[in-house]
Amino acid sequence: FIIRWLISIDTDQGYKKGIEMASNILKNNGVIAIPTDTIYGICSSLSNTNKIYDIKKREHCKPLGIFLPNIESIDMIAIVPDSLKSLLNKLLPGPVTLLFKRSPLLPESFNPGIDTIGIRIPESRFVQDLVKHFGEPIAQTSANKSGATLNPTSIYHFSDIWDDLNLIVDGDNQFSKNESSKCHPGSTIIDLTNTGYFSIIRDGIIKEKAEKILTDFGLDNIKTKIETNKMSVDIVHMCKLFEEKYGVRPQWKVRCPGRVNLIGEHIDYSDYSVLPMAIDRATFILGIECNEDILEIANVEKEIYPEKKIFLNEIKNWHGCNNPTWIDYYLCGWKGMKLLVWGDIPPSSGVSSSSSIVCGSALMTLAIQTNGKHFEIINKGDFAELCAKSERYIGVEGGGMDQACEVLAQNGHALRIDFKPLIAHPISLPQDAIFAVIHSGSSHNKASNNYYNQRVVECRLGAQIIAKLQNYKHWMNIRTLGQLSKEVFNDIYPKNMYNIAIEKLKSTNGGKYTREEVKEILEIDDNTLISTSLNSNTTEMKEFVITPRVLHCFSEADRVFEFEKACENNEISLMAALMNESHKSCKELYECSCEELDSTVKICLESGFLAARLTGAGWGGCVIALTTMDMKDKLEEKVNILFWSHPSKGIDLTNIYFKRKSQELGAATFMVIVAQVANSKPTKVEIVDEAFGRQDRSDFRPLQFGKRQEKNFRPLQFGKKSVYRPLQFGKRSLYSIGYDESNIDDDTVFIPIADY
Repeated sequence: FIIRWLISIDTDQGYKKGIEMASNILKNNGVIAIPTDTIYGICSSLSNTNKIYDIKKREHCKPLGIFLPNIESIDMIAIVPDSLKSLLNKLLPGPVTLLFKRSPLLPESFNPGIDTIGIRIPESRFVQDLVKHFGEPIAQTSANKSGATLNPTSIYHFSDIWDDLNLIVDGDNQFSKNESSKCHPGSTIIDLTNTGYFSIIRDGIIKEKAEKILTDFGLDNIKTKIETNKMSVDIVHMCKLFEEKYGVRPQWKVRCPGRVNLIGEHIDYSDYSVLPMAIDRATFILGIECNEDILEIANVEKEIYPEKKIFLNEIKNWHGCNNPTWIDYYLCGWKGMKLLVWGDIPPSSGVSSSSSIVCGSALMTLAIQTNGKHFEIINKGDFAELCAKSERYIGVEGGGMDQACEVLAQNGHALRIDFKPLIAHPISLPQDAIFAVIHSGSSHNKASNNYYNQRVVECRLGAQIIAKLQNYKHWMNIRTLGQLSKEVFNDIYPKNMYNIAIEKLKSTNGGKYTREEVKEILEIDDNTLISTSLNSNTTEMKEFVITPRVLHCFSEADRVFEFEKACENNEISLMAALMNESHKSCKELYECSCEELDSTVKICLESGFLAARLTGAGWGGCVIALTTMDMKDKLEEKVNILFWSHPSKGIDLTNIYFKRKSQELGAATFMVIVAQVANSKPTKVEIVDEAFGRQDRSDFRPLQFGKRQEKNFRPLQFGKKSVYRPLQFGKRSLYSIGYDESNIDDDTVFIPIADY
């Protein structure tokens, strides 16, 4: 509808004409290409972004950035904390993209379902003048097709999309010789959505300079925090903080591990088996019942996770949310109580920190409601399914793998988890195999955007289309690919389902279906499509990438069973091959990887790991890599490993008893701490004291355990130090922390009186 133009802005006259033409074309719903301070970008008005997606062949779930004319205009579209406003002048204008939480003032139709926004104020007079002349923010992205490796610094670098553009502004002379190359890295993308931290999402052209500005400003690199946060949670410190904050001691301690998925990515919500293992990093929650109608939640890291008081009548009106904060993960399970949370699971990293909070909060709530008789009224399998349903209140249509692994895990074993019914099968890993977890440097909150939920819908539509084409009468009741296999094809192997999908689903246009095509095949109207197939986050989708998603699910489901066989046969090389195939499928078919994850996988393989793949939802987070024990030390020298992963036990609850002894030896006061696993006999007693000098022998009173009474014991003298004889519990001997720390495990709570 608009005559295509190519205009140069080398002269003053050309510059002014370029501004006017570009602005008019944008107002008439056109798409233009313009030079910036990094590479060429293509632009449209915020209401006309569909054309950009069509030109770039880009998934609609991938967000666009915004050009602004100046710093003062940022508040129109983004929420910038007051503490960061003085930082803006140090970075802008310049070759950076800053990520902030989006403002409610930004139209919902722009980047729907995504709670962040990328802001660009280029150090380019032309871009700034254009946005001012246009009078509104401008949608923008790079002037190339999605997946292209060429970053355009010349109009000839994107000649393949010329015919789709309404105006091309030639500004090649604005780039230096060093910039005018195909390897220009583009702008540096900086995530500033985590209070007190920054994250470099893409290195870009000024990574080192930007890092210095950010650290000088007082922000910490979140990747550095994650990589150096290798200390275990200090329960002693938590107990102390709990009493300082609430004036009472905690009654219960919940520990819920994170998890890494070895193989079986994005197929749990299709009802196919997965193979994860729990890790020794965990979320810890201390709690006590509160007689008031209030829920008080605090976090040890209060600078990052602010505390909150919530009245019960407010909670009764809580119906979930789509953009959760850390508090919302707790509101999946609640009752009036006082709580303190801490953990060492890296957040937004694909190792299930959020589900750990959900499961931990549910168990804490049950413990307080039932006085520790929680698993008498609900078994662990049902409890895991309850937690999975609860997490959907904060916007994620997950399949239940995370919760099942965290609840049902057994120490020393991975799990093959089947769904409907939920069954966990312990899997022994080869003794020589060891797994490393490496952070990609890019964090991703799967609940804060539509990537995850769109994949759920695309898989569901694939199942329904295949059922419809198979003339299955009740195709509307089909919700998952696993259900399709069982009900329509008599539960045949995933490998056979893969072949059926190739036969039934389209291979043209990359396996994409338009909304109209889907309705035509299913013979339904738009309202029925929404009620039958979509979820609340995907009602506006116009296109669905179905065939690749379905092929990934069936091939990944087959890899899970092959991986289990390889574990049984100690075939580490086959395990590695399957993991590498899995990452390729996640990258190419399911498109849940990202540049940072792919780069991390490449580094791992080049450094000597046998296999490496993304773990978790993807789009950032962690990579899990496989090697053998003899390579561990060598690989630690080459790769920045977050932690080595060992199969850990699942969630547990401890009833904490504090008992002071009034008797003193000199200036030393003793405290007896009994840590008892709920619904079981006492498992251990620890006598904990500060170091003290030589004293006369003194007896303690017997410790009572129901009808059981332990004999008196006396301190043994070792010079100026004092330890204790073991307390006998059948065949088990327990020692003072001062004597043998190796006997302390996760269920032991000990507090030196000097520190309490």
